[in-house]
Amino acid sequence: MSNNCNNHKALAFFFGLLAGAVIGGGLGLLLAPAKGEETRKKLKKRGKDIKEKVGEIYEDVREASQPLLEAAEEFEPVIDQVKQVVSEVQPALTDSAKEKISAVSSELSSVKRRFFKNIHH
Repeated sequence: MSNNCNNHKALAFFFGLLAGAVIGGGLGLLLAPAKGEETRKKLKKRGKDIKEKVGEIYEDVREASQPLLEAAEEFEPVIDQVKQVVSEVQPALTDSAKEKISAVSSELSSVKRRFFKNIHH
């Protein structure tokens, strides 16, 4: 598991959240009837409030996800070992499956021959 990938996803989420909040708040203030100076003050305050809230949420999520990221890092060697075992065992399992399929196919062919032989006699 890659911290870089998780960090990228978290940042993308928060930038999207921030953009949506800013756009929504801005549109709400712009569409509400008010004087230009008053609207600009409201937009500035709203933007500051949103920035602070997003910062708080980001820190909360970052702190809450830290144990999960650490646990994922601890499991990486185990996952790598499982992948190694699977890659070592896979050829034998594939060969065994092919042998079983071949045996079943042969038996099925034999049963078909006997069946049709009995029908024609």
